[in-house]
Amino acid sequence: MSGPLATNIKFAITNNADGRLEAFARGADNALYHIWQTAPGGAWATWASRGGIVQGNPAAARNADGRLAVFVRGSNNRLYMAHQIVPNGNWTNWIDLGGQIFDEPVAQTVRRDGRIAVFVRGTDNRLFYRIQNKPNGEFGDWVNLGGYITSAPVIGQHSDGRMEVIVRGTEGNIYLQREANNGFSGGWVNLGGIVTSYMALGYHADGRMAIFARGTDMGLYVKSQLTPGGAYGEWLRLGGHLTSNPAVARYADGRLAAFVRGANGALYQIQQSAPNGRWIEWRSHGGYLTNNPATALQSDGRMAVVVQGTADVAYFSSQIALGKGWSGWLQLERARAVSGMAEKLLVASNMADADAAVPEPVEGEDVMPGVEPGTLIPDLAE
Repeated sequence: MSGPLATNIKFAITNNADGRLEAFARGADNALYHIWQTAPGGAWATWASRGGIVQGNPAAARNADGRLAVFVRGSNNRLYMAHQIVPNGNWTNWIDLGGQIFDEPVAQTVRRDGRIAVFVRGTDNRLFYRIQNKPNGEFGDWVNLGGYITSAPVIGQHSDGRMEVIVRGTEGNIYLQREANNGFSGGWVNLGGIVTSYMALGYHADGRMAIFARGTDMGLYVKSQLTPGGAYGEWLRLGGHLTSNPAVARYADGRLAAFVRGANGALYQIQQSAPNGRWIEWRSHGGYLTNNPATALQSDGRMAVVVQGTADVAYFSSQIALGKGWSGWLQLERARAVSGMAEKLLVASNMADADAAVPEPVEGEDVMPGVEPGTLIPDLAE
């Protein structure tokens, strides 16, 4: 069954004020679509259109008062925003935030007071951002952070509320700009590496940031701060063979996990054996992805992932319970459990729960298929 979504998209996922997950994506008609859980951790509604003419992927963040906001690049390369009128409620029309942007926006709730900041790559390949003047308020003017970037940025935040932004430069190196007490200085620090994907950012249990990216050998690499808010150490190779950008989330017990599309189109995960600890081997979630994976946390802390399968349909999977294995794939288009998960039962702490419940397979077109031997797998990174 073909759904309303465009091909090779990336989902933006965030939590409503009441904890319900909500996902946003560009549709086949280039409008913005969203879908949401009808109760925290519960079933999903159906896709609904927010209209507009969207280029690329959306970004979503939550205001200090709990209202969601979504940001998109319009057909005129300007940044547009819509937001909930009240927490968990209906939405405004599109609001023009201006600018001339080249890539997908990146939005994040920042500062200790919960203001939203949105970062974009300009048509001149410099980095720009706008931030709310006060929590839940209007946005200030565009600020030019300079540089010549070749990726969307990732945004980190220190315990004191200061931001740092990480981008890829022209030679594939990673660059960092860190905010001081009086704002960004405009100076970039080269963190090295030759990166062939967009980056993802996670936080160790002790507060250290970790940058994840694909290298020239198609493997996954991570570079972590040596101390919270401090300098970064060396790149650590986690292996694998990535055909997507990485996505990162943190288990309720503090262990980081990274998700990627493998060389056979299936979803793979690698995770820490303990908070701040070493990394264990790759495990497969099965399926066949046609986009970059996106991660989220359920209202009770269970990790979840949303991907796009064949026929451009969205699929969802989540931990069965905290510290337990994962469910089968759920097709968000029609909210049905599907098969394709025989090798997917992945346990958060170890493999001891390999007999945890898995939904019964549903035969037919809803199945996320495997990949035939010899099939050419396209590279979805970026």
